[in-house]
Amino acid sequence: MSNSVRFLLIAVLLAGAWAALSRLGPETEDHSCCCDVAGGGCSTPIEASATSHANKYRFPEGKPTWLLVTSAKAEDSRNAVAAFEKLRTRLKGKAYFRRLDWNAKGAEPVIEQFSLGQPPASVIADADGHVVHKLEGAHHVRKVEETLKSLIK
Repeated sequence: MSNSVRFLLIAVLLAGAWAALSRLGPETEDHSCCCDVAGGGCSTPIEASATSHANKYRFPEGKPTWLLVTSAKAEDSRNAVAAFEKLRTRLKGKAYFRRLDWNAKGAEPVIEQFSLGQPPASVIADADGHVVHKLEGAHHVRKVEETLKSLIK
């Protein structure tokens, strides 16, 4: 395979990964570094360091992060989204909040990377971007809140 074909293949793969992961921008109230992954949010691009490296999802560093993966088809997802929004308000500026639709184009690599079995699913990372907790199916926001608060410095 020639170098130009390899380069083109890599460029196409990176563009696809960027498009899929661009829906995962960290959410903050001032939107200085993020986009609303629920759709209709800001137009500011997400930080490259907060998206992927070698086709792997990476959490942003500096604050703990809650990645919530939901599906409109899963009844428990509505409750999880409501809890997500309430907690995002309570911990404003202290943590990153990201949401991904289970059925979105490009969600499959993230689902596979974290071995998620069903929505809603939560992945919580510490301020260094390391996964510290994973919850699947219906779960209580109190557990997520306790975990995030324990990680806030």
